[in-house]
Amino acid sequence: MNKALIALSGGVDSSVAAYLIKQRGFDCVGITMKLFTNEDIGINKGKTCCSLDDVEDARSVAYMLGIPFYVFNFTEDFKKQVIGRFIDAYQNGRTPNPCMETTRLLRRMTGDEKALVAISFAPFSLAAMLLGVQQYMEMLLDEDDGIDELSAFALDMTIRFTQAFVDAGAEIVFVCDPVASGDLISPVVFEEHVLPLLRQITETYEKQNVPVMLHICGNTAARLEPLCGSGFASFSLDSVDLRTALDTSRGHYTIMGNMSPSAVILQMKSNAIEAHCRKLIDEAADDGHFIMMPGCDLGPLTPIENVQAMVNAAHNK
Repeated sequence: MNKALIALSGGVDSSVAAYLIKQRGFDCVGITMKLFTNEDIGINKGKTCCSLDDVEDARSVAYMLGIPFYVFNFTEDFKKQVIGRFIDAYQNGRTPNPCMETTRLLRRMTGDEKALVAISFAPFSLAAMLLGVQQYMEMLLDEDDGIDELSAFALDMTIRFTQAFVDAGAEIVFVCDPVASGDLISPVVFEEHVLPLLRQITETYEKQNVPVMLHICGNTAARLEPLCGSGFASFSLDSVDLRTALDTSRGHYTIMGNMSPSAVILQMKSNAIEAHCRKLIDEAADDGHFIMMPGCDLGPLTPIENVQAMVNAAHNK
């Protein structure tokens, strides 16, 4: 029987997740991490995140589900490593950044065994989100002079953000550019306004020997050729024929995907997913330069057995 470790907060989401996973036949164990006491954060109310009431709620959920339950007390570590550092940063005029400390800690804990990846939106998508996608598209159509200034700002933010993670121990940079999809912009707009920004990112990290990965959602067939020679180590996609992608990329970068998280991983039956994955492996066997994975984030309703089918196909092929 497959086993699952369920993080229970005492709230609705984790409780329902535990129930659904148990219903699917998993041998479940519930855990709660106690990270602080209310006195540590100056709150007297009993009902807060990580309070004793929450722990007892989680314990009650585990009891009703009939699963073992354990509490891990990390209050001292959390107070020293997170709360203490947070307060120290404020007192010294800095913006607290627990993510950097977490990255450093993970690097020390994992050594060379695990790859740490810094993930960020790419400049084009970041600029669109800052302004609003519709207004950003209108500025592109009007050839507004403000586009260049906004793009330069977004590029600077992307590099500074990912560089901070690299300095802290991350060894791969992964940028996501959903607004650069062929469903939103033309090949001409991509090559004029997106590709130059992406190249500046790869050039920045090429000097540091840090590989950069790229993901673009939706229809990306017209992105394959322009990305050749762009400096990316890999390109993640979800709706382009794999044979076409491999032939067009010609080994300039590794293809990641090529499974739609909706049409394949969410909606197909597990046996169909495993067959689909085996077909992808067969298609890429002679070429290499392929990492089988979902083309984007998995939906919250994705059946666990569907994810397991993908893993089984890779391990058993």
